[in-house]
Amino acid sequence: MCSSQKKAKKQLFELKNTNYFRNIMDFLDKLQENPFPKGYDIVKVRRDQTIRVRFGKYRLF
Repeated sequence: MCSSQKKAKKQLFELKNTNYFRNIMDFLDKLQENPFPKGYDIVKVRRDQTIRVRFGKYRLF
Protein backbone atom coordinates (compact mmCIF):
# COMPACT_ATOMS: atom_id res chain seq x y z
CA MET A 1 0.00 0.00 0.00
CA CYS A 2 1.50 3.34 -1.00
CA SER A 3 1.63 6.32 1.34
CA SER A 4 -1.31 8.13 -0.33
CA GLN A 5 -3.49 5.04 0.18
CA LYS A 6 -2.49 4.86 3.84
CA LYS A 7 -3.28 8.55 4.28
CA ALA A 8 -6.69 8.17 2.61
CA LYS A 9 -7.54 5.15 4.76
CA LYS A 10 -6.51 7.03 7.91
CA GLN A 11 -8.59 10.07 6.95
CA LEU A 12 -11.64 7.91 6.19
CA PHE A 13 -11.49 6.13 9.52
CA GLU A 14 -11.14 9.46 11.36
CA LEU A 15 -14.73 10.03 10.17
CA LYS A 16 -15.89 6.65 11.49
CA ASN A 17 -18.70 7.84 13.80
CA THR A 18 -20.10 10.51 11.48
CA ASN A 19 -22.80 10.66 8.83
CA TYR A 20 -20.05 11.34 6.26
CA PHE A 21 -18.55 7.92 6.94
CA ARG A 22 -21.92 6.18 6.57
CA ASN A 23 -22.70 8.06 3.36
CA ILE A 24 -19.29 7.27 1.85
CA MET A 25 -19.55 3.59 2.77
CA ASP A 26 -23.09 3.41 1.30
CA PHE A 27 -21.76 5.00 -1.89
CA LEU A 28 -18.91 2.49 -2.11
CA ASP A 29 -21.37 -0.39 -1.69
CA LYS A 30 -23.61 0.98 -4.46
CA LEU A 31 -20.57 1.58 -6.65
CA GLN A 32 -20.00 -2.18 -6.83
CA GLU A 33 -23.39 -2.57 -8.53
CA ASN A 34 -23.42 0.55 -10.71
CA PRO A 35 -20.45 2.76 -11.73
CA PHE A 36 -22.64 5.90 -11.58
CA PRO A 37 -25.26 5.41 -8.85
CA LYS A 38 -28.06 7.96 -8.84
CA GLY A 39 -28.48 10.47 -6.04
CA TYR A 40 -24.82 11.46 -5.67
CA ASP A 41 -22.94 14.57 -6.79
CA ILE A 42 -20.71 12.85 -9.37
CA VAL A 43 -18.73 15.12 -11.72
CA LYS A 44 -16.11 14.41 -14.37
CA VAL A 45 -13.07 16.49 -13.36
CA ARG A 46 -10.49 16.08 -16.11
CA ARG A 47 -10.05 14.73 -19.60
CA ASP A 48 -8.29 11.66 -18.18
CA GLN A 49 -11.66 10.31 -16.94
CA THR A 50 -11.12 11.31 -13.30
CA ILE A 51 -14.40 11.69 -11.47
CA ARG A 52 -15.22 13.38 -8.19
CA VAL A 53 -17.98 12.59 -5.71
CA ARG A 54 -18.84 15.21 -3.11
CA PHE A 55 -20.04 14.46 0.41
CA GLY A 56 -20.53 17.84 2.06
CA LYS A 57 -17.05 19.28 2.58
CA TYR A 58 -15.36 15.98 1.64
CA ARG A 59 -14.47 14.75 -1.87
CA LEU A 60 -13.61 11.34 -3.25
CA PHE A 61 -11.64 11.09 -6.48
